[in-house]
Parts: sequence; C-alpha cells; structure tokens
Amino acid sequence: MLLPTSRVLKPVLNSKVQRSTSMLDFSHPFFRPTWRRWVVVILCLGMALFDFLNQNIFWAVVFGGLGSVALWMLFFDQATLKKLNDDQDNLE
Repeated sequence: MLLPTSRVLKPVLNSKVQRSTSMLDFSHPFFRPTWRRWVVVILCLGMALFDFLNQNIFWAVVFGGLGSVALWMLFFDQATLKKLNDDQDNLE
C-alpha cells in the first residue's frame, strides 16, 4: 500500500542540499572568526587537563585527542585555512 506522503517527500529527496562528508567539518563557516577556533581548542585541551587531574584517563585521552586534532586542523592545515579564508573573502 502506497502512502500519500510520497508527494510530500519527493521535493525533499530531490533537493540539492550540500552535505558534509565529515562528522567534524573544520571548514564550516562557524570557524571563520579566529577567536572561536581558539575557544574550541582551549576548551578541549582544558577539559583533557581537568580529566587528567581527576584521574579520568579515558576522557583525558579522548578530549586531548580531539583538542590536538582541532588545533592541527584549525591552525596548521593549509587546505582548511584556505577554505575558511575563501569563505571570508566571499562575504566581503
């Protein structure tokens, strides 16, 4: 039995929505301002330090790894920096 919802879902399924290929998209427009990049990195590494000092080694490693990846991708990866700068130039 076909449901009448196919008329409703057809435009949604055919729409050209740009989907991210990564769960952590560091070239997202949210990260354009430099201060937001620093806040994300400092929060992750700060949480890692807090967990390490409270002897939660598992969570310290998780947040330390996430903070390290964020630091690398947001400040040292040339491809991500180029995308962020290109997006910022297109806004001006």
